[in-house]
Amino acid sequence: MKRIISLGAGCALATALVMTASPARAQVPPQVTLTFTLTLNGTVPAHDSFSVLWAENGIVLCNPCTGNGHVYKATMLWPTGSTRITFVFARFGVTPAGTIPSPKQKFGQQTVVPTANRTVSAFYTYGTAATAITTPTTGGAPVFGIAAALLAAGGGTGLLAVRLRRRSSRQRRATVG
Repeated sequence: MKRIISLGAGCALATALVMTASPARAQVPPQVTLTFTLTLNGTVPAHDSFSVLWAENGIVLCNPCTGNGHVYKATMLWPTGSTRITFVFARFGVTPAGTIPSPKQKFGQQTVVPTANRTVSAFYTYGTAATAITTPTTGGAPVFGIAAALLAAGGGTGLLAVRLRRRSSRQRRATVG
């Protein structure tokens, strides 16, 4: 009987060891790779530069930059298991000497949890002068038309209210008398 119990206990122990996940497989890497990509379309002015910012830090992606579909890429290691982090792409221009540059424009904000290798991407497209916005030659006419429509609607509502009030007062007199 002791042999059967010891054999059963040995089998149970062996099964438990096989079914338990190995600590080597369950470990997560201490760092993950974050890749930042920026695609620039259009003609980039000579004084513009682009960066990725987070908290109080950042990475310069290009300075000087080339447009027309050029892709800039930067990678960095980030500690695994840290809290959510928000990345934002920024465009910088010329700043006076001795001053801290501030972004002209922020775009492409993304929040990630760094648990695995990630790619954070954005696109920036410069406009062209060929697509100018036309100004209407009769700029005052639409405003006058809207004002006239509002006055007509308000006046009609007012007249309807007066008519209903008169009708209800006549009906009261007819039922009283």
